[in-house]
Amino acid sequence: MGSADVSVKCRVCGKMARAGSFTLSAVHGMMVCPDCMKNAGKKKEPEKKEPLNMQQPASETRPAGWDRDDEEIEKLYAQKQRMNPKRPHLEEGMKLKCRNCGYVFVYRKIHNDCPYCGSGF
Repeated sequence: MGSADVSVKCRVCGKMARAGSFTLSAVHGMMVCPDCMKNAGKKKEPEKKEPLNMQQPASETRPAGWDRDDEEIEKLYAQKQRMNPKRPHLEEGMKLKCRNCGYVFVYRKIHNDCPYCGSGF
């Protein structure tokens, strides 16, 4: 039994082919079966995707049981997020840069402001 009689799985298409029929493909950068070698120069047609509908019905965007109380809570939460700018999760020893003066310092839980200018970072 020679190496030409051994069947090997192609890494590109997954089909089984004789080991002796594999050739090095410049397109794929590896040994490929004869079928992949024939189709190497051909471009695949891009899959057609359906356009996303930006405005979905409320029943699809909200979970079951959504009511006016939930809408009010959502509005209050959004208002709170606008009032408080998002801060990164601060951990002891992180290097931060002050937005006001540009001073770079190491964060310590004791201080809640820039050690150079005193403004909030």
